[in-house]
Amino acid sequence: TGLSADFHRLEAYMDSEGIDLLFLSETWTDEGQARRYSDRVVHALEHPRKSIYGRLSYGQAIMLNPKTTSPEDFVLVEDDQSEDKCYSVVRFRGVTLVCAYIAPSRPLEWLKEKIESFSHHLPAPEDPVILMGDLNARHKAFGDSIINTYGPTLIDEMGELGMERMTPIRGKWTFLNGTKRSIVDHVYVNEVAASCSHSLIVVEE
Repeated sequence: TGLSADFHRLEAYMDSEGIDLLFLSETWTDEGQARRYSDRVVHALEHPRKSIYGRLSYGQAIMLNPKTTSPEDFVLVEDDQSEDKCYSVVRFRGVTLVCAYIAPSRPLEWLKEKIESFSHHLPAPEDPVILMGDLNARHKAFGDSIINTYGPTLIDEMGELGMERMTPIRGKWTFLNGTKRSIVDHVYVNEVAASCSHSLIVVEE
């Protein structure tokens, strides 16, 4: 199937680029489907049935490269999935990763609640933390063409958590259509993680 081929291409890409861990946001896969397509999937959030619109809701998956990692490198701290968002908090080689998807077009208070729902799992400030995913927050400060209701709230909430947004040194976010830029995917790091990471590159293929 097309989805199976996509997973196989991801496996090949992980090998060619030496990628240890890969986070997939909005997989739209059925229950157990991701693991059937790739034995590198160590964690997946999936819905057991289709939505009223005939599509599978959201979902995410995390893949490990068996050639460069071992199962002991990965620990699931918590996960949660609803019709509005899904996130996983994991530990990978001493780094806390928050892998998140947040649905668009909700009230500001709703976004704050969702950020708070996973932020209480963040470790002490001296430990490296990376938050990444499709957060559907748009702001001209990110390079986007517009500002939506989520944009300023995300900036404020991440600031309160001591998280800084990483800007890619090469590549663009999401899509570029003439002069209209939509930047809804973000990577945030705390000070410790920022000192460990040298650069961020967006691969547009």
